[in-house]
Amino acid sequence: VLSIENEKISRDPVLNGGLNDTYIRKIDFKKGIFFFLHRSGLELFDTKDQSWSSLGTLEGIVSSTVNDFAVIGDSICIISEGLPILLNYKEIKSDFGKIDLIFEQLLLGSKDIRDENKLNFRENDLKVAFEFRGILFARECKLKIQLNKNGNKGEWEDFPVYLGKYQKLDLNPGIYQLNFQVVYRGQVFIEKSFSFEITPPFWNELWFQISILLGVVLIIALAYKIRLNITTKRSKLESEIARSRLTAIQSQMNPHFIFNALNSIQDQVLHGEKINSYSYISKFADLVRKTLEYSDKDLITLDQEIKLIEIYLTLEKLRFDEKLEYEINFEDIEGTLIPPMILQPFIENAIVHGLLHKEGKGKLKINISKTHSDTLECLIEDNGIGRKKSKEIQDRKMKDHTSFSTGATERRLQILSQRYNKEFKFFYTDLEENGASIGTRLTIQIPLLQKF
Repeated sequence: VLSIENEKISRDPVLNGGLNDTYIRKIDFKKGIFFFLHRSGLELFDTKDQSWSSLGTLEGIVSSTVNDFAVIGDSICIISEGLPILLNYKEIKSDFGKIDLIFEQLLLGSKDIRDENKLNFRENDLKVAFEFRGILFARECKLKIQLNKNGNKGEWEDFPVYLGKYQKLDLNPGIYQLNFQVVYRGQVFIEKSFSFEITPPFWNELWFQISILLGVVLIIALAYKIRLNITTKRSKLESEIARSRLTAIQSQMNPHFIFNALNSIQDQVLHGEKINSYSYISKFADLVRKTLEYSDKDLITLDQEIKLIEIYLTLEKLRFDEKLEYEINFEDIEGTLIPPMILQPFIENAIVHGLLHKEGKGKLKINISKTHSDTLECLIEDNGIGRKKSKEIQDRKMKDHTSFSTGATERRLQILSQRYNKEFKFFYTDLEENGASIGTRLTIQIPLLQKF
């Protein structure tokens, strides 16, 4: 297509750039409008507003094949497929119902949103493939696309129709509305909308967050309750330990023992044995001092416990008027710690219930050693009358001795087992010869402990 202006011929870029086909068969010009007939059909160019339009099936032309045309006034006569058609080209009214926007794909991830409009957060890539039908030249149409989210309107986008595809990747969870508009010859004549929802991951759901919050509150409350129970149990355990320690002190310093010890010291003084009486008074004072000192401690060394026992046995030997012999053997285990005054009550029981009623010299043997299982084993063996005969004597007297009873002993060991989470235990063995009792052996097993 050439244009002549001021006797100069040029290839008009506007005309040549707008034609759908450059193989021109016929040109006419009337009232500022160019009429071009080419292989693809009939096109019109309005020189006033520089706009293009085409005549096709919307205007009643059977097909894009136009054999010839003639412009008469405001009308145009067209011969198409051998049929004459007369149109007013300035008042062309298209039958919009014949144009359609066809979607080949309308996918969110792998799901078609025309069939399923609620998808999970992983299905968040929107892909649309489309085409126009019932229109001769698609370039005369404009496609506008709008994507709204959660009721907030998005911007309308002009989309090049020749691409035939639209894509939005990585959409966030929300409720969407996808709107399409097809504009033809300045008029919006097709509108289509599709709604879909991308659900958030379950950890972003309100119910899940509330559940987590309630779970955290429950855990905190449970932890507080457990801590409170532990504190209460610990407080109760400490109270029981204090009571058991007091019971041990009472056993160590019971009135009978104090009276007998002081009475024995008095006999020494009356018999003029000043040196011995002074020595016994010093030992008695040392026993009282150490008992009070150790009563405030959780653990003492094995050496300290043995020294306390030696002082106690020295005073008991004076009480028995030298009829008591004792022997202490122990391994020198450095750093070994035990609860204070844990052995003395057992030794007192052996003396009071086993040796007190024995005729002749009473013998007490104490062996302390470490076993292979990190346990301290204490053997307290006496040659007394035995447990059976001792019980008969107690039953006849119808009274209990005020020393550290077996029940109190067991309770203290239970408390210590709970406190240190290690087992403290003891058991008796009756020693016999030819069916007669020759004494009793007590085995005490104490776990090796460390300071907290």
